[in-house]
Amino acid sequence: MAAIDRLTPVKVFGLGLALALSLAALNAKNAPLTNAAAASVGSAGLPVGQEITSLAIFVLIAILGLLAPLGVYMVGGGASEDHTRQLERLASSAQRRRDGGPVLRRRAETAR
Repeated sequence: MAAIDRLTPVKVFGLGLALALSLAALNAKNAPLTNAAAASVGSAGLPVGQEITSLAIFVLIAILGLLAPLGVYMVGGGASEDHTRQLERLASSAQRRRDGGPVLRRRAETAR
């Protein structure tokens, strides 16, 4: 994990892109969508260059959901540290609630 913290933004983007492409390719529910897109573009009668461009745009849109959080993190800069702390507070709060924090203990005591 410490090695990931030392990555430059360009390397993080490359890693995120590679991960997004591999996850998109390995996800079984994406296969029918990809086949439908390829069939639509292939049957449109476009020149080869336009077919390649169309499929590249399809792939870009398909992985946008995975790349958007990475882009927000990269653009956020110093603000991302604040978001990280906020997420950690929310996670610890959820953990306390799951473990039966003060609210649940009070409810159990008043129910007796």
